[in-house]
Amino acid sequence: MTFLFATMTESVFANKIIAPATKQAKGKGFSLEIPVDWVAKSASDGAIAFTKANNLYVGKVELLGYTKGQSDSSLLPNYGTASNVKTVKELALPAIQATVTYKPDPAKKTQVSDLHYILKDEAHKIAYDLVFRSSAVAESSALNVAKSFKLSNPVSFSLKSGQKEMVTRSKEGITEKVEVIPYTLNPSGISFKLDTVFNAPSVDTGNKKVTFTKPIGAKSSLIISLQVLDGTKLDQVMTALNSEFTKAGYKKTGKVDLNEKGSLPATLVNFSSKTSYAGYTLYPLDKGFLVIKHVYPLDAGDGAGSMLNSLRASLKL
Repeated sequence: MTFLFATMTESVFANKIIAPATKQAKGKGFSLEIPVDWVAKSASDGAIAFTKANNLYVGKVELLGYTKGQSDSSLLPNYGTASNVKTVKELALPAIQATVTYKPDPAKKTQVSDLHYILKDEAHKIAYDLVFRSSAVAESSALNVAKSFKLSNPVSFSLKSGQKEMVTRSKEGITEKVEVIPYTLNPSGISFKLDTVFNAPSVDTGNKKVTFTKPIGAKSSLIISLQVLDGTKLDQVMTALNSEFTKAGYKKTGKVDLNEKGSLPATLVNFSSKTSYAGYTLYPLDKGFLVIKHVYPLDAGDGAGSMLNSLRASLKL
């Protein structure tokens, strides 16, 4: 009997399922439990990248903008093909699951698949995209990490300014030094520089938009705004913007694809009215676009255009 008891006891312990050891990883506004052999590297925008031995990429967490009523499809990457999209009810927030397959290098045939768990925090207008490389992480392991997700102090849209600095600029054929202020949009980490002659910026947290105004004369102003639009399609956002300017009384005067060497790829659309120039510039992001709008009077001269060009040149996405 003693032998039988010992054998049964050994069998019970031998078959006991022990959960894999984990450790906590923290981003801005959230935390989750990851396997101990994963390495978490945080980014300035609150995101986290995960690797294993030999720097093998296994996944990441990205922060997206999210508003009530936004479609699930708009939260998925605008590259590759999404499949197996479904609702997941066992996570800390309302969420969807999807597999996205794409070619990292369009010139090659190699495809990769990523498993996404996108958690939607409607109260703080943020979506958390938990991405796992399917070839490196089992779906059960990915789900366990997703289940461990917890909110701490959610990151909201904000504008951070830096110390003033001097830059050299050509204005109406004359080279001059101009004082600018470096800015950063968080949590995206988008940075740019703008002249100090603008009034204090207006920050619209809900719409993730900042607006700068510089008075020109007694009744006119140069107005520049930057807005982050997440999860939208190019044709949709251009249609909406074109309609916005048209309804305001502007006529479209041209469209230019900005792909010059050393500059970020973008689409510039110009408008005009009897009194003003206007337009917008679209920069593609991983998921969505950065929109820069401008309006200034016809008699503003080359100065307004020079400021806009300088802003675009300083932009880092």
